[in-house]
Amino acid sequence: NNMVWNDRIRIWLFARRVPACNNSVNRLAGTMEWKTFPVDTTAYRDMLINNLLPAIAEKCPATMKNTTIRIQQDNAPSYLSADDPLFLQAVALTNLDI
Repeated sequence: NNMVWNDRIRIWLFARRVPACNNSVNRLAGTMEWKTFPVDTTAYRDMLINNLLPAIAEKCPATMKNTTIRIQQDNAPSYLSADDPLFLQAVALTNLDI
């Protein structure tokens, strides 16, 4: 097990900014607040393709360009299989072995 690069890329939230429905002691109704939303396979795939893959391509050391990069999906609510066609198509565009 020759690990060359062990780096955390970033954390992305599965949340949206929405106006608060009611007044509270902390904020007035209409104040923008973060609300989480259920993550399905489509949302999870979209995050991997549009956020994670570009971040890996940007931060990956040149010495890793021909090495297999593994994405660890701990506790992923909508785990993607290794043969997901849309994800594989996006990976092919990065010229990385993921």
